[in-house]
Amino acid sequence: MNKREFEFVNHNVITDVQLFFVDIAFRNMHMHKEFELFRVFQGEMDIVCQRESYRLREGDFALLNPRCPHEMHALGDAPVRILPLQVSPSFWARFYPQMSNVEFDVIAIDKCLGDRSERLMRHYISLARTYLEKELYYELRCAAQINILMEILLSRVPWHYLTEKQKETKRANTLRLGRIINYIEVNYTDKLLLKDLCEMEGLSLHYLSRYFATQLGMSFQEYLTMLRYRRARLLLERTNMRLADIAYSSGFSDMRYLNRIFTQMHGCLAQEYRDLFPHGDSVQIDSEQDESAVQRFLDESESRDYLFEWVAAHPDV
Repeated sequence: MNKREFEFVNHNVITDVQLFFVDIAFRNMHMHKEFELFRVFQGEMDIVCQRESYRLREGDFALLNPRCPHEMHALGDAPVRILPLQVSPSFWARFYPQMSNVEFDVIAIDKCLGDRSERLMRHYISLARTYLEKELYYELRCAAQINILMEILLSRVPWHYLTEKQKETKRANTLRLGRIINYIEVNYTDKLLLKDLCEMEGLSLHYLSRYFATQLGMSFQEYLTMLRYRRARLLLERTNMRLADIAYSSGFSDMRYLNRIFTQMHGCLAQEYRDLFPHGDSVQIDSEQDESAVQRFLDESESRDYLFEWVAAHPDV
């Protein structure tokens, strides 16, 4: 996967709009070009954005700005199920172009909604049903519901207006961050130094070190170790590969380093962690597989069935 910094989901049936159910165990740092509003339908999760971590439980809403780097982790053994609505600012370009300069200030928005909470939920579920049923003229009804949702958000959730200069600066910064994240995720299993990124971007070590901490809330080495740990964990859980091979193929210099990380994360050695996940034949995981996410997108039929079952169980919505 050559461009991991942006996430694309090919479920769109209306220009500039996407809506889909997805089960997520974890999703590494990524971003997209749309506003994203989502509700947690099952499970609990942490979302990390702008150096802050937000705990979301079943029933909670979250709102993300375009090009906002964020990371998602389900809590517990089961993945979390969410229903993202992604809408590009281009959707409003002809009749409300100032949306391209809007930036919301709050991610976990439930406390902001007040007496509009039920109305937001009602239109959000109505939009999802209309989008998935696809009855005659559904595009018009979807557009109406999206505009109502955005009106509620603008009236209740704090936001500020970006000048054109601020927007361009943010865009350039996002492109740089995207290049850096992509380069690391393509090369993290090999020897990788911060100076490699400095040479790529033409920056000093001091500047890039501070930039990394500011943008991602962790150091370069911490981010690199996190990616290597997650690949090793995936291989331990799903394959019968030798521990030494797992260590080297994940980018760790030796077994001692691998065991030190698993002791820090789980209080046990790598082999002891593997013993918690008995498996049969080894599953082949090649270098092209994307370990930046463990997630499953529900197809439209699954999404429709799940939503209708959920609505039937919640008749008051």
